[in-house]
Amino acid sequence: MTTHSVKHFLSLLACGATALLFTAHADLLLIEHSFGGDGAENLHGTDADTFNITGTRSWSAHPDFKADGSIAVTTENRGAWLNLGDYINDAIGTADGKFTLTTTIQQPSGGLWVSGGFAVDNSPLDYIFPAGSIDGLATSLVRSEETSTSNTNYFPGPGTSGTNFNAGNLTGTVTFTTVLDFTPAGGYNVSNKNFGTVTFANSVNSNTFTSTYDSNYKFNYIGFTASGTDLTGQVDFLQLTQIPEPSTVVLLGLALLASLVAVRRR
Repeated sequence: MTTHSVKHFLSLLACGATALLFTAHADLLLIEHSFGGDGAENLHGTDADTFNITGTRSWSAHPDFKADGSIAVTTENRGAWLNLGDYINDAIGTADGKFTLTTTIQQPSGGLWVSGGFAVDNSPLDYIFPAGSIDGLATSLVRSEETSTSNTNYFPGPGTSGTNFNAGNLTGTVTFTTVLDFTPAGGYNVSNKNFGTVTFANSVNSNTFTSTYDSNYKFNYIGFTASGTDLTGQVDFLQLTQIPEPSTVVLLGLALLASLVAVRRR
């Protein structure tokens, strides 16, 4: 092999090792949806843009949720959900059990609020209230223009009454980030009654909150709810990612780098 060929080979080897190391540390995209459908069509039955897990790719949604993400609640409370199956539940307590949900919601008018987040167990299409004893264990909420001045927004979480984890007065378009951490490195320890944590953040201010679960809940759904009559709202984006354990991919990348060093020394 000529000197030029060796240098070219070493360059390719280094690039491959770097790519593997980067991939090992990157979040794994599980689900993504940008609501680019027709506003005249229902969201129900529409497939998520990206769906890389076992579960149900199509949305289960009340007819008040449209394919373009618009919401027009005329009677009472509504919901729209993607079924995750047991993908998250199977990772609870393992090194791969860390998930990030991103939801973008435009501040609604009329009604009360629109929320985005995780839901546990079975999620009826008509309603999941975000501050319930278990239903609001990982949900974030933006209130309507009519109520935002007197009722600030909040991050519901374990044991909330509807006033805990107050995020302040969130207006305009808000992107919420909700992180579920069920990893031992994150503190998951059944004997200490730590069944994982949830962390909330938003794009409007620096308010963040973290709370610990004291029971082993099952998280089967992600999606949105809307509350109050005559509400007009809009959801723009939903994404679920996983932070996988750096394992054999990292080891392989390190082995490639070690080989590169050895060849160069020779």
